[in-house]
Amino acid sequence: IYALRRTGSNSSALLTEAAMRGDAWACVELARSYANATDGLALDKELAKRWYEKALECKMAALAISQKFGHRDDEYNLLGSIGLIYSGVGQHEKEIEYLTSALTAIRVILNETRGGDLMAREAEMRTLANLGSAYDKSGQKEKAIEYRTSALEISRKLGNRAVEASIVSSLGSMYSSSGQHEKAIEPKMRALAI
Repeated sequence: IYALRRTGSNSSALLTEAAMRGDAWACVELARSYANATDGLALDKELAKRWYEKALECKMAALAISQKFGHRDDEYNLLGSIGLIYSGVGQHEKEIEYLTSALTAIRVILNETRGGDLMAREAEMRTLANLGSAYDKSGQKEKAIEYRTSALEISRKLGNRAVEASIVSSLGSMYSSSGQHEKAIEPKMRALAI
């Protein structure tokens, strides 16, 4: 499975085998393949849902273990992953709930390290951006813009130009979809310049 992750390969036979053994990443990839009819798999929303549920089961078990042993880095990563699995099945309220829990866990680490944990700072940026997407999908445009703007500030502090361009572009799309077309132009132009 490590080789599949590194190469981005989605061989459905290998993914199915790994998913059957309980590999959460393989379950999610297989679910996406069925949900979007990719990798030679037929569109099957029900099968996609079952693979998402299997991935959720695996991630929840891993979360319980990481919490039991106090592995906080794993905890925030798992909370974020669980949120994104809920996104895959369209349960955006649950997605927001788990991403918010992930953000809280990340900020505890950042407070303890006085912001000096680079991995946690990057996780905070990604989680804020994901929360922006989740709020956007749930129709809460103002909150979506607020979270994406916070992610943008962190990406600039970290000097991550690729993420900055992506966030600026998505902000433009959010402004446009909320009817604020004049506000949408500037972020799209900035994204092009980055």
